[in-house]
Amino acid sequence: MLLMLGVQLYLASKEMMIPDYSMIYASQFYDFDQNNDDNDINDALWCQSANNVTNIGVWYYPNGTEVPLFDGDFGPLAPRPLYSKRFSGQIALARSAGLSGYEGLYKCIIPDENGVNQTLVVGAYTDTGYNNNDGPDADPTMQFSLLSTSRLATPPVFSLSFNVSDGPPTTVSCFLNSSIYVAKDLSRMIVNGSGSVTRVRVTVRLREAGNYQCTVINDRVTDGTNGVINGVQALNSATFLSLSVSNTPTGLTATRLNTGLAHVRLSWSTVSGATGYEVYYQLFSNTSVNVGSTASTAISIISGLSQR
Repeated sequence: MLLMLGVQLYLASKEMMIPDYSMIYASQFYDFDQNNDDNDINDALWCQSANNVTNIGVWYYPNGTEVPLFDGDFGPLAPRPLYSKRFSGQIALARSAGLSGYEGLYKCIIPDENGVNQTLVVGAYTDTGYNNNDGPDADPTMQFSLLSTSRLATPPVFSLSFNVSDGPPTTVSCFLNSSIYVAKDLSRMIVNGSGSVTRVRVTVRLREAGNYQCTVINDRVTDGTNGVINGVQALNSATFLSLSVSNTPTGLTATRLNTGLAHVRLSWSTVSGATGYEVYYQLFSNTSVNVGSTASTAISIISGLSQR
């Protein structure tokens, strides 16, 4: 199955395209036609692109090193336990032996039809490792980072970040107070190493206080009978962060200082829960200028203003 647009992962033994960051097991990919389909397609895992040129794509082991590229025919002379093999517009990840000691997140980098490199990821495990997996593990608490260049942005843009281990995060869903869907932009990046950890970052554009929650799920959670394989129940995993939004101060007053005609002191009422205040003034061009920050409810401005 070749593409007209974009890139994809194709699991030939199941004759299906699989999502990015899917989870598969050893008995689902080979270096021969295991399912004897009508087209005699080799049942490797295929990383495919609409860029239909030869010699494209690279597969990487979970530790970040390249899977060996083999120019010979599929079969007993190929490297073990895994190797890659290029064809027009696609590169195969072929398994020639057991996966024990080689489990984790495999990465394919392949250019799309515009020549821009794209990254696709799959979690590959032994049959036993897959069957005994109880689902992905997300950090219990997310990390907050403000992305807006100005704190006055309406709404502000910030990110929620967390790590996921014990399986790839195929699907990430984030909500505010369990009801408002907030996951606008999602990025996932492998943290190379034996632990096969994925760093997830969700970009949010909201100015809302409350409890933010992201839930992570992968294919193993939905496989078997309601996620149960050989008595092992696989579950999704959730991570949380509670954010508060302070009110705007009221009772703002300005007093001219005797040190200069354009020197003023601003004061305002206390805002409950606030640990500090940032002060801005606005120019005629509607540009906001940061004056400074203070832990008190007053600040003196002795520069930047002009008398009119």
